[in-house]
Amino acid sequence: MLASNYLDPDAPDPALYPQGMRLWNLRRSGFNVKKYVVDHINIYANDGKNARYNDEVMVTIGDEYVADRWITVSPNQETGAGSFGRHAQRRFVVSAFKAVIDTNQAIRDTDTLVFNLIATPGYPEAIQNMIAFNADRGQTAFVLGDTPFRLAPTGTELSNWGNNNALAFDNGDDGAVSSDEYMAMFYPSGFTNDNTGNSIVVPASHMMMRTIANSDAK
Repeated sequence: MLASNYLDPDAPDPALYPQGMRLWNLRRSGFNVKKYVVDHINIYANDGKNARYNDEVMVTIGDEYVADRWITVSPNQETGAGSFGRHAQRRFVVSAFKAVIDTNQAIRDTDTLVFNLIATPGYPEAIQNMIAFNADRGQTAFVLGDTPFRLAPTGTELSNWGNNNALAFDNGDDGAVSSDEYMAMFYPSGFTNDNTGNSIVVPASHMMMRTIANSDAK
């Protein structure tokens, strides 16, 4: 904000935060995930005045205040700290992914859907949700969990991740937290070809699905 000191009426008040704490402008930043919300700003609040910017009048006949905004939808970390860059994108996708697994009733229909292997390739964050989903179905399947793509190929790193030495809150880059007799986490990732012949890296569960299916067919 080099050209203006303007603030939206819903901007955080720095007086409410400890001195020295850094506030990140999530509305202006390009390092988070946003969505466009119509009428996000209530222009009639505070008697129609912007208390965060010189009591600017927001309700003017014929020249109404533009209330639409791009707002952040990047979930915070479990500690309350923000998520930025690839972590913001990942958390947004994972949050939606988890919600689908947790709330979808159609996939919980044991009368018409029959399967015994489940996986969310490339998303170790969804392992605990798949375990809970499998429990809802009476534990009729086996969960194929993935290890992170960025997990370093050393015994120390693998041990630290598997033992959750970093005290992670959820399965992911920092550590593994889930354990279940109907679940296993597999390592390493695989190397194969896509439908056009290009060499690609695939999650471990991609290989395990094929390996188990071929084994059962014999």
